[in-house]
Amino acid sequence: MSADMETMRRQAIIHRGRQARKPRSRAIAMRTKCMDCSAWQENEVRDCVVVACPLWPWRMGGKVDEMDLDDHFAKVRETPLV
Repeated sequence: MSADMETMRRQAIIHRGRQARKPRSRAIAMRTKCMDCSAWQENEVRDCVVVACPLWPWRMGGKVDEMDLDDHFAKVRETPLV
């Protein structure tokens, strides 16, 4: 696993622990980042294919458990970049 992927995985797990304390402000920040990345088009956020983005598992709001997170990052590692 590359250092970048491990760092993203670790950060996602750390941030997941903080979600219970400030779920609304984090959700707003993530949604704003996704909207900005997709040129403020809601349907583009829904159809996002940039699975290597550390926010991708949470792009539609909602909670992601650790098993889903591990599965997601495993798929990202297996996906060719080109």
